[in-house]
Amino acid sequence: MPIIREYRPEDLRQVEDCFVALQDFLHGLEPQVREGKAATQYFDYMFARCTDTHGKIFVAEVEQRVVGFICLWAKVQSEELDEQPSEYAYISDLVVLPAYRSRKLGRALLEKAEEHARLHGATMLKIESLAKNEVATTLYRNSGFSAYQILMPLGLGSTRHACHRVNTIVVRVSLYGSLRTDLGSRRALQQLG
Repeated sequence: MPIIREYRPEDLRQVEDCFVALQDFLHGLEPQVREGKAATQYFDYMFARCTDTHGKIFVAEVEQRVVGFICLWAKVQSEELDEQPSEYAYISDLVVLPAYRSRKLGRALLEKAEEHARLHGATMLKIESLAKNEVATTLYRNSGFSAYQILMPLGLGSTRHACHRVNTIVVRVSLYGSLRTDLGSRRALQQLG
């Protein structure tokens, strides 16, 4: 029977394995995402940021093995200049190893993170996903998140034939509160167009 619980220091190696699997999966979707072993600096940053924001890491455990985790930063200050100053909770990472998917572990981890965010007074919970990560995006939508902002990069090469269009759309989704169109992105598009 799966258990969702707080991270413990002895989970470090298994959580790192999950993180490497996540990064390798995302690298397969988008080559600009760093591979798992190359992303150890981010792993350290994730833990530090979790501590700085009253966050938590929760793990999914099956038969005494960590098979997934979620990292929640509970108190993040909005730094967007075109938004009202606010504080929100942010899910930096969510992964369930492939052999353990379709068991509702991702949803259970999301629910645990939401519970912790509410305990710390959050009124907004945010998460990001690569557009090509359709399984994750579907899970988030089915869990009550909705699209808020879309980032659409365009790779620029030295010649038209060398131009590689990057097919990445980062969808920012949020769970609580009312949302509005991202004015900064709209202004940037108007200036370019």
